[in-house]
Amino acid sequence: MVIESSRFFDSSLLHVLRVFVVEVPNTMLTRRGVGLLAVVALPLFFALWIGALVWVALALFVGIVALIVLDSRSVPPADAIAVAREHEPRLSVGTENPVTLTVGIAHGRAVPLVVRVREEPPPTCVIAPGPFFTAILPPAGEPDEIAYTLRPTARGHYAFGPVTLRIPGVRNLVVRQRALSLDDPIRVYPNIRAIRTHDFAARRFLPSPGLRRTRRPGEGSEFERLREYTPDDEYRRIDWKATARWGKPIARTFEAERAWTVILLLDAGRLMGAPVGDLTKLDVAVNAALLVAHIGARQGDRIGLMAFADRLEAYVPPASGPRQEGVLLESLYAIRAQPTATDYREAFTALAARRPQRSLVILLTDITDSYTPRALVPTLASVAAHHRVIVVTLRDPELDALAHQPPSDPGAIYTRVAAERLGRERALLLATIAGRGIETLDVPADRLSGALIDTYLDLKRHAPL
Repeated sequence: MVIESSRFFDSSLLHVLRVFVVEVPNTMLTRRGVGLLAVVALPLFFALWIGALVWVALALFVGIVALIVLDSRSVPPADAIAVAREHEPRLSVGTENPVTLTVGIAHGRAVPLVVRVREEPPPTCVIAPGPFFTAILPPAGEPDEIAYTLRPTARGHYAFGPVTLRIPGVRNLVVRQRALSLDDPIRVYPNIRAIRTHDFAARRFLPSPGLRRTRRPGEGSEFERLREYTPDDEYRRIDWKATARWGKPIARTFEAERAWTVILLLDAGRLMGAPVGDLTKLDVAVNAALLVAHIGARQGDRIGLMAFADRLEAYVPPASGPRQEGVLLESLYAIRAQPTATDYREAFTALAARRPQRSLVILLTDITDSYTPRALVPTLASVAAHHRVIVVTLRDPELDALAHQPPSDPGAIYTRVAAERLGRERALLLATIAGRGIETLDVPADRLSGALIDTYLDLKRHAPL
């Protein structure tokens, strides 16, 4: 009789587990619920010797099942929980982007509801501090907001995975689970958030409110004003319509042109795919180019872009104004490092065909192999004859660290010697380029943006194009 009773309780226990794990949709027993059911096994075990304990086990079993049923009824339907995700329409690569999850319920409750939330970020993004969160919904039914940051490590078009909700009962004996697929694709752009950080640099060279802009009279093409003609003025400067209107000779004066044409030459060859922390050298160069474009637009310059590897990847004709920033941003959004060597001759030939006027050409590239010097140096002289050129090279911070590491063992000595040799070859190439009258800027990749902006603004302030 005792053995048959034990079998009855065992089959009933399995039936309860099957109901909540299989037959009730998306509902399962928690560890607490399973542990509470396991309590029934203790009097059943001793019932082998004391038959009366079977009735104790029966009473426990009925009471625990009743608690589980009541707890399951306290769980709101999974579709009663709504989740919304908010973030900026354009996320920035390599930086922390704020994201907010809003969790709400359709109706109020007598007690607060605790919802476990699991966020599944895109595969190229790092989420902090998640991906597991807890939302507490008060009885009034007010939604709860969960804030976290998302750090994308690659530019492009991605999508979040489903948001998984686990809704426990009041006694935490059962839990209901639901996966929500939010239609929320994201586009990861260059680091547009850094523009706000570096925007102070542009303001240093813009006119302050209440002050007149200092003009530089000269042989430029920008009209300044009309004034009375003097014997020192050139005869061709006379404005005949104004002279006839005022009844005396009137001359036009011009100021030297301040607006420059800036061409950003972006190397997208295989060397630019080398990693720098979470990003690549190309990502760092793209971020720096975008900052220069933003500040140049604030200065009134015409900004253009040419990206290339073994062929031309993208070209944006020079233009001024805020709209040009958006055009450049969309072009930089899709640029990828190509698994091919860079063809500088092809790029400079394309530049000559598109930009016959004198411009400031900023070449962002890298030089870490023997092919680059042979391909780059001979073509730079012809470009520098028609344009003002700055060659910007990105040093690898890890390679710099290896060149200065203490020689603790033979392997470290070999690594340091190799790194020092690469550094000397790099310095020799840059000296060769500078010897031909071409400006160079060689900085660690993680400090490129600030150094390039300072160089550009110094040129604008002190040197003519």
